[in-house]
Amino acid sequence: MKEKKLEQFLADHRQEFDSESPPPMIWMNLDKELANNRKAVKSTIVHDLKQTNIIRVMQVAAMFVVVMGVGLLIGLEINKSGNSYNNPHLDEFVEVERHYNNKIDNMWATVKSTGIEETEDVEEDLKSLDAVYNELKEELLKGKGSNTNEVVNSMIHNYRSKIDILETVLNKTNQPNQLNIEDDKVEI
Repeated sequence: MKEKKLEQFLADHRQEFDSESPPPMIWMNLDKELANNRKAVKSTIVHDLKQTNIIRVMQVAAMFVVVMGVGLLIGLEINKSGNSYNNPHLDEFVEVERHYNNKIDNMWATVKSTGIEETEDVEEDLKSLDAVYNELKEELLKGKGSNTNEVVNSMIHNYRSKIDILETVLNKTNQPNQLNIEDDKVEI
């Protein structure tokens, strides 16, 4: 009931409440304060944008450096391990090398799957032949071409020796060798 009386009073005297306005100084002070706040907000935003742009540029630069570094490392690794002999006459040998590596890997997997106890001895023999092969490969890469054929033939002989060892082991276990060595008489 009191609320209705209050509402009625406000409705009856509305004109009297609306006729009063604040002094002009209040509006001027309010305008100055709003202008100062706008300037402060604007300078803060500009400052924040500058900092954000600097940070963004630094992030992009760091990402660029990392990507270039990784690309350089990958390129060096590919160049180092890519069987690149830088000799057009040895292109055929690259194919022969792949063929023998695949054949030896398959035979080695067969030997390992048989469960032979002497696999450690066989592995040591193969590592010894790998060491000799790597020396031959270095000789081939350093060579000026005078003894290239001899080195290549020695490398092929090295592969054949590995295959002979693996065939001997497989024959001891009565495992039929599905890979026929007679097909691999390759000369370059």
